Amino acid sequence: MSMRKITIAVAATILNLSMIGMSYSQPRIGQDSVTAFEAFACWGLLDVINNPEAFSFKPAAPTAEQERLYSVGYTAALRFLRNFKQGTIPEDQVAIAVISPMKQLRNQSDQFIIGRVFESAVSGSRRAVFVEQQKAQQLGNVAVQKQIAMRRFQHNKCAQVK
Repeated sequence: MSMRKITIAVAATILNLSMIGMSYSQPRIGQDSVTAFEAFACWGLLDVINNPEAFSFKPAAPTAEQERLYSVGYTAALRFLRNFKQGTIPEDQVAIAVISPMKQLRNQSDQFIIGRVFESAVSGSRRAVFVEQQKAQQLGNVAVQKQIAMRRFQHNKCAQVK
Protein backbone atom coordinates (compact mmCIF):
# COMPACT_ATOMS: atom_id res chain seq x y z
CA MET A 1 0.00 0.00 0.00
CA SER A 2 1.39 3.43 -0.89
CA MET A 3 2.36 5.91 1.83
CA ARG A 4 -0.30 8.34 0.57
CA LYS A 5 -3.04 5.73 0.90
CA ILE A 6 -1.81 4.80 4.38
CA THR A 7 -1.71 8.46 5.41
CA ILE A 8 -5.24 9.07 4.17
CA ALA A 9 -6.44 5.88 5.81
CA VAL A 10 -4.81 6.77 9.14
CA ALA A 11 -6.40 10.22 9.09
CA ALA A 12 -9.78 8.71 8.16
CA THR A 13 -9.38 6.13 10.89
CA ILE A 14 -8.71 8.78 13.50
CA LEU A 15 -11.77 10.70 12.39
CA ASN A 16 -13.92 7.55 12.29
CA LEU A 17 -12.81 6.50 15.74
CA SER A 18 -13.40 9.99 17.05
CA MET A 19 -16.99 9.86 15.82
CA ILE A 20 -17.71 6.46 17.31
CA GLY A 21 -15.54 6.99 20.37
CA MET A 22 -18.28 8.93 22.09
CA SER A 23 -20.58 5.92 22.16
CA TYR A 24 -18.87 4.01 24.96
CA SER A 25 -17.61 4.69 28.45
CA GLN A 26 -14.25 6.19 27.47
CA PRO A 27 -15.15 9.33 25.50
CA ARG A 28 -11.63 10.72 25.97
CA ILE A 29 -10.27 8.26 23.38
CA GLY A 30 -12.48 9.61 20.63
CA GLN A 31 -11.94 13.19 21.70
CA ASP A 32 -8.16 12.74 21.54
CA SER A 33 -8.35 11.69 17.91
CA VAL A 34 -10.53 14.69 17.03
CA THR A 35 -8.32 17.06 18.97
CA ALA A 36 -5.15 15.82 17.29
CA PHE A 37 -6.52 16.15 13.78
CA GLU A 38 -8.16 19.54 14.45
CA ALA A 39 -5.03 20.97 16.06
CA PHE A 40 -2.85 19.88 13.14
CA ALA A 41 -5.34 21.21 10.57
CA CYS A 42 -5.45 24.55 12.41
CA TRP A 43 -1.63 24.58 12.37
CA GLY A 44 -1.87 24.36 8.59
CA LEU A 45 -4.30 27.27 8.40
CA LEU A 46 -1.95 29.40 10.49
CA ASP A 47 0.85 28.49 8.14
CA VAL A 48 -1.17 29.87 5.23
CA ILE A 49 -2.02 32.99 7.24
CA ASN A 50 1.53 33.72 8.41
CA ASN A 51 3.62 32.36 5.57
CA PRO A 52 2.95 33.92 2.15
CA GLU A 53 4.94 31.08 0.57
CA ALA A 54 3.04 28.27 2.30
CA PHE A 55 1.86 26.88 -1.02
CA SER A 56 5.45 26.79 -2.24
CA PHE A 57 6.22 24.61 0.77
CA LYS A 58 8.91 27.01 1.89
CA PRO A 59 9.13 26.69 5.65
CA ALA A 60 8.71 29.61 7.96
CA ALA A 61 9.40 29.78 11.67
CA PRO A 62 6.30 28.62 13.56
CA THR A 63 4.41 31.16 15.61
CA ALA A 64 3.72 30.67 19.31
CA GLU A 65 0.12 29.68 18.43
CA GLN A 66 1.38 27.10 15.93
CA GLU A 67 3.68 25.67 18.58
CA ARG A 68 0.75 25.49 21.01
CA LEU A 69 -1.46 23.76 18.45
CA TYR A 70 1.28 21.28 17.57
CA SER A 71 1.82 20.47 21.23
CA VAL A 72 -1.91 19.98 21.80
CA GLY A 73 -2.21 17.77 18.71
CA TYR A 74 0.90 15.75 19.46
CA THR A 75 -0.12 15.08 23.07
CA ALA A 76 -3.65 14.08 22.07
CA ALA A 77 -2.34 11.83 19.29
CA LEU A 78 0.05 10.10 21.70
CA ARG A 79 -2.82 9.38 24.10
CA PHE A 80 -4.94 8.05 21.26
CA LEU A 81 -2.13 5.83 19.94
CA ARG A 82 -1.33 4.53 23.41
CA ASN A 83 -4.96 3.49 23.89
CA PHE A 84 -5.10 2.01 20.41
CA LYS A 85 -1.89 0.03 20.82
CA GLN A 86 -2.90 -1.16 24.30
CA GLY A 87 -6.16 -2.43 22.89
CA THR A 88 -8.36 -0.28 25.13
CA ILE A 89 -10.50 0.67 22.15
CA PRO A 90 -13.18 -2.04 21.97
CA GLU A 91 -12.72 -4.50 19.10
CA ASP A 92 -16.25 -3.92 17.80
CA GLN A 93 -15.42 -0.21 17.51
CA VAL A 94 -12.12 -0.99 15.77
CA ALA A 95 -13.92 -3.17 13.22
CA ILE A 96 -16.39 -0.38 12.43
CA ALA A 97 -13.58 2.11 11.81
CA VAL A 98 -11.94 0.27 8.88
CA ILE A 99 -8.69 0.13 10.78
CA SER A 100 -6.48 -2.26 8.77
CA PRO A 101 -4.01 0.42 7.60
CA MET A 102 -3.52 1.49 11.22
CA LYS A 103 -2.84 -2.14 12.11
CA GLN A 104 -0.13 -2.16 9.45
CA LEU A 105 1.43 0.85 11.13
CA ARG A 106 1.15 -0.65 14.60
CA ASN A 107 4.86 -1.56 14.53
CA GLN A 108 5.90 1.93 13.46
CA SER A 109 6.99 4.51 15.98
CA ASP A 110 4.40 6.85 17.40
CA GLN A 111 6.34 9.78 15.95
CA PHE A 112 6.12 8.28 12.46
CA ILE A 113 2.37 7.74 12.71
CA ILE A 114 1.77 11.20 14.18
CA GLY A 115 3.92 12.69 11.43
CA ARG A 116 1.70 11.08 8.80
CA VAL A 117 -1.45 12.37 10.52
CA PHE A 118 0.11 15.85 10.82
CA GLU A 119 1.04 15.82 7.14
CA SER A 120 -2.46 14.75 6.14
CA ALA A 121 -4.20 17.36 8.30
CA VAL A 122 -1.94 20.21 7.16
CA SER A 123 -2.27 19.19 3.51
CA GLY A 124 -6.05 19.00 3.88
CA SER A 125 -6.34 22.47 5.37
CA ARG A 126 -4.04 23.94 2.71
CA ARG A 127 -5.98 22.15 -0.02
CA ALA A 128 -9.28 23.55 1.30
CA VAL A 129 -7.90 27.09 1.15
CA PHE A 130 -6.51 26.48 -2.34
CA VAL A 131 -9.81 25.09 -3.64
CA GLU A 132 -11.77 28.01 -2.23
CA GLN A 133 -9.24 30.43 -3.69
CA GLN A 134 -9.52 28.68 -7.07
CA LYS A 135 -13.31 28.93 -7.01
CA ALA A 136 -12.99 32.66 -6.37
CA GLN A 137 -10.63 32.84 -9.36
CA GLN A 138 -8.00 34.44 -7.14
CA LEU A 139 -5.11 31.97 -7.45
CA GLY A 140 -1.83 33.56 -6.52
CA ASN A 141 -3.50 36.38 -4.59
CA VAL A 142 -1.80 36.13 -1.19
CA ALA A 143 -4.26 38.54 0.44
CA VAL A 144 -7.21 36.37 -0.62
CA GLN A 145 -5.57 33.12 0.55
CA LYS A 146 -4.81 34.77 3.90
CA GLN A 147 -8.40 36.00 4.19
CA ILE A 148 -9.79 32.53 3.39
CA ALA A 149 -7.46 30.87 5.89
CA MET A 150 -8.36 33.41 8.60
CA ARG A 151 -12.07 32.84 8.02
CA ARG A 152 -11.59 29.06 8.23
CA PHE A 153 -9.41 29.45 11.34
CA GLN A 154 -12.14 31.44 13.07
CA HIS A 155 -14.98 29.23 11.79
CA ASN A 156 -13.19 26.11 13.07
CA LYS A 157 -12.63 27.80 16.44
CA CYS A 158 -8.95 26.96 16.24
CA ALA A 159 -8.05 29.32 19.09
CA GLN A 160 -10.22 27.13 21.35
CA VAL A 161 -8.62 23.78 20.45
CA LYS A 162 -7.26 22.38 23.70
